[in-house]
Amino acid sequence: MKPLTHLFNSSGSVSSLVVLSLASLIAASSSSGLALLIGLSSWAVLLICTAVLCLVAPMLRKEPLLLDAGSAFTLSIVAALLATVVTILSVTLQLLRYEAIVFAGLWLPLIASNALIYMHLLGTWEQADAAAIKVALWRGALFCSVLLGLAVMRELLGTGVVLSNLHLLNPAWSASGIVIINDYPRLKLFAMSSGGLLVTAMMLALINWIKSQQTPVSDRRTPAEDKRVRVTGRIR
Repeated sequence: MKPLTHLFNSSGSVSSLVVLSLASLIAASSSSGLALLIGLSSWAVLLICTAVLCLVAPMLRKEPLLLDAGSAFTLSIVAALLATVVTILSVTLQLLRYEAIVFAGLWLPLIASNALIYMHLLGTWEQADAAAIKVALWRGALFCSVLLGLAVMRELLGTGVVLSNLHLLNPAWSASGIVIINDYPRLKLFAMSSGGLLVTAMMLALINWIKSQQTPVSDRRTPAEDKRVRVTGRIR
């Protein structure tokens, strides 16, 4: 099996991994509170697993079967570590914020299948150093920001209210959110998973449009008139 970490070396790979990770968490962006809960939890899992691998990976890589980051044995260890950290986080949230764990439902355990986290941990396996933790901080922040932005867009398009269900993180914060548009004609489409896919597509289209505007256009000049060749069909 070939290592999967080569995906990080290609242009735009981080954005692609974020999109792949959002695929299983589309429904978690139905509100800002839930999106923040899942985003911050994913961030915490990413950092904890990265720190653990930075400690144990150099020792485990001495075994020939664990040298390759894409081997079945390595993937099993990474999957076991990821599942363990997610389980501990779930139990902790159940003790501290039971309402949040009930509201999150299936989406919190699905962090263990997050493609972004898997790819980062496989990269950490090959190069376990302090730089991996810095990258984990940045990638976790990126994932959390994208998920929150998706949730805010869905709330605004669906109800005219943003930042709802923040009480999941802090009981003192509002559960109803901030009303942006009064008497908004509610579009239930954006509250559904299909609505999340539509908003994601719009966000990607906007990002691609911005990138296309920033890309310099090549200067294509027509050849000078004196350098053109006219074909007459006559042989002189």
